[in-house]
Amino acid sequence: MKCVLSRLPISHQVGWPMCFSVKRFRLIVTQRSMKFCCHSGITRPLVCCGSRAAKIGRLPAYGFEPPASASLQPVTLTENEPIATDIDLFALWELARLDAEISGTVTFQGELPENTDTVLLAAFTGIPDLNNVISLLGILGGLPLPVPLNNISPGATYEFQLPVRSGGYKYLAAFWVAKGGFETIQLLGFLPDPQDPDKPRAFTLPADSVLSGLDFIADFEMVK
Repeated sequence: MKCVLSRLPISHQVGWPMCFSVKRFRLIVTQRSMKFCCHSGITRPLVCCGSRAAKIGRLPAYGFEPPASASLQPVTLTENEPIATDIDLFALWELARLDAEISGTVTFQGELPENTDTVLLAAFTGIPDLNNVISLLGILGGLPLPVPLNNISPGATYEFQLPVRSGGYKYLAAFWVAKGGFETIQLLGFLPDPQDPDKPRAFTLPADSVLSGLDFIADFEMVK
């Protein structure tokens, strides 16, 4: 999904957030409301992100309301109704605080499926439920890191650096997404606990820290 970025006026923000919608959307902001305009016939979820330095963090998505007991909501615009009003987004600045980093390697096994859309690395503060994609927003520690597909082949190792929020983490993993949407997301592999490789390794990150040596395997044989 291709996106365009629109920066909110400084008078309406704290820090340096950016809001974006899908291609051809335009974001209009007032002090108490937001209006999204585009060409007719566009129906897509809307998401808002924050940026500090070169790091980008997710703020809200339309339909997401703490504590993430919600579903992604589309916005439909037509020639007769080209402006959508009353689109309320909960901008959670805590989700954009990326004050730590994790790094390591992912070694790939198996063949990359032909219908692959993306392969992502992500860290979670809890155990994710892949059957409820919106629930992932509430426990995601930072913006998921896409792995360039041309770097993926059987036996290839990919070195990653992932900015995240400081705090405790229970799950670092690689995920596969098929063409067609994030509802197709599947687990490829997670960082194992050294004492029990069948369980994910938990770790804690203080502020302004870097945790390295997080190496694990992603196996495309797990794709159903």
